[in-house]
Amino acid sequence: MPPAVPSGPDFASPAGEVTALLGDESGGRSAAQELAQAIVAGANDGIVTFDEWRRFTLWNPAMELLYGVPSTEVIGRTLDECFPALARSWLRDAYDAALRGETVSLPAREITSRSTGRTAIVDATYRPLYDAHGRRIGGVGTLRDITRERETAHRLARLSAIAEQTNEGVVMTDAAGCIVWVNAAWQRITGWTLIEVAGRTPGAVLRGPYSLPDARVVIREALAAGQPYSGTIVNHRRDGTPLWMIVHVTPMRDADGTLTGWVGIQHDITELRAREQQLKAERAFAASLVAANADGIVAFDRSLRVTEWNPTMEGWSGIPRSAALGLHLDDVMPLAEAEARRARFERLLRDGEPFFSARDYTFPWSSAVWHVETVVTPIRDLESGEITGALATIREISDRLQAEAAARRERERLLDAIGALDSGMAMFDADERLIAFNPSFARLRPTSAPVSLGMTLAALLGYVVRDGRHPGTGEPAAVWLARMLERHRGEGGVFEEEVGPFMMRRAIARTRDGGSVVLLTDITEQKEIRTSLEQARDAANAASRIKSEFLARMSHELRTPLNSIIGFSQQVLRRPHAPLHDRDRLYLERVHQNGAHLLTLINSILDLSKIEAGRMEVVLAPTDVGGWCARPSPCSRATRAATGSSCASSSRPSCARSSPMRVNSGR
Repeated sequence: MPPAVPSGPDFASPAGEVTALLGDESGGRSAAQELAQAIVAGANDGIVTFDEWRRFTLWNPAMELLYGVPSTEVIGRTLDECFPALARSWLRDAYDAALRGETVSLPAREITSRSTGRTAIVDATYRPLYDAHGRRIGGVGTLRDITRERETAHRLARLSAIAEQTNEGVVMTDAAGCIVWVNAAWQRITGWTLIEVAGRTPGAVLRGPYSLPDARVVIREALAAGQPYSGTIVNHRRDGTPLWMIVHVTPMRDADGTLTGWVGIQHDITELRAREQQLKAERAFAASLVAANADGIVAFDRSLRVTEWNPTMEGWSGIPRSAALGLHLDDVMPLAEAEARRARFERLLRDGEPFFSARDYTFPWSSAVWHVETVVTPIRDLESGEITGALATIREISDRLQAEAAARRERERLLDAIGALDSGMAMFDADERLIAFNPSFARLRPTSAPVSLGMTLAALLGYVVRDGRHPGTGEPAAVWLARMLERHRGEGGVFEEEVGPFMMRRAIARTRDGGSVVLLTDITEQKEIRTSLEQARDAANAASRIKSEFLARMSHELRTPLNSIIGFSQQVLRRPHAPLHDRDRLYLERVHQNGAHLLTLINSILDLSKIEAGRMEVVLAPTDVGGWCARPSPCSRATRAATGSSCASSSRPSCARSSPMRVNSGR
């Protein structure tokens, strides 16, 4: 039998047991002892001590809660007395091991409270108990209630199994907000692994430069209040790229309502957000196009009510957009053929068949006649493709019709001018096919060569050398064709060639679109005229040569006797030993003067040859023209006397720049 337990209130209480354990040599309880007693009494884990006879010496409040037995019922009593069923099980072995100085950790066990019937799952560890002097005086057991942890683990396991089956990112945290688990989808979305983020808060992991501060504040306040949170936030992936998410954060609580953690469901909407932004930009772009379009644009829903009315329509009609929205098709479209138009709109809404019309209309808002083109196309839903309405594009074409009429008139004038050309004109496209020609070109073709649009240049040229050789140059057909095509494909130019009895001029010019224009002119008559002119020029040159030869010969024949006459008369006049009578001297002087005058005339004739040759030399100087006229030459007096003519001069003398020698020689 174990010894009797000493009586006394101290030993029967936890505080008394602690005093016994720590010793009381000072005769009083120290501050350390009081602290130890408080720790044991307030511990969440159950603490039990027993002596070497397995009598309970300490049973703290946590043990009372687990077993539903107050300490007063167990202190001083043995395990067999208090818990006979447990004494015959694993618990006796644990007590015995502790009394032998061993430490034993038992697997989790269920304990049912006697008072409440609550079943708890506990981990128990038993070790030897020593006094202050190191003497083993019994054993101590520590029992930790892990029921809540087990429930949380089971709940977490169930949630994990469910979360792994979803494509949404799922993150679980403890009550402090630190991550304890994330599913595979969360790891795929964020780029982080569970090992890397465990123990960290989601905000610390996912926060980045694009995160919204206001959203963080709202989330923090909701979590601090233990309230759920739902909203759209901007997080960041591991690589730093923005991650738009719809987040639902829900608190996890145990059966007592105690907060045990948080579950966050995160839906990745980054691509959806990008598509929305793109769609928003496209809509804004489309709206700007509609607003800036010079054409009138009207959109209708399936009931043919106006849903869009751009500024051009406002300007044309004077109806503001706000007033036009909701009007019916018949209120805004031309009055004519309303039933037929409604039928076409209904067919478009049913079958998606667009339609086009171009005619003169009178719109409801104006009595004037409008020249318009109207294109109506279906409006489809981007996702389903369903026809949701119709879009009418109305273009006012009065200016264009006038411009087209003017261009048509100019084209007709140009065609008339080209048709009136004597030269043949042909136009070829970039593939060397005939696309236009005038009547003169058809007239200048070989008689056996048909001309039609679409013919190739090589085919047209082939008719010129049908006999195997060129009729003008005699070149082989292949050689001549290759030369002509090379000219045509080059930079162009003007070429003349003989074609049988005709002489043709071919002018080739390239067009901007890679085609060419050929101008073919019959210059046979011009060639003949040029030949005649060349022959006349040669004859004139020959006559000029004959004249020059005649003048050269005659100048010699005339100068010789004149020089003799002048010389002899001069000698006779100068003889001092044989003076002459006055009459003889006068006659002899006239012979001398007339001979000199005749020589001057001959020299003047020779000057004509110099002028023709461009070798005439003239020295200009002041000349007394009046004196020259007042003094006629002696040789001219006889002529005047014989003819009865006279010579008179102005009373005012005049002076001019001339060649005195040639003026005097002409007297």
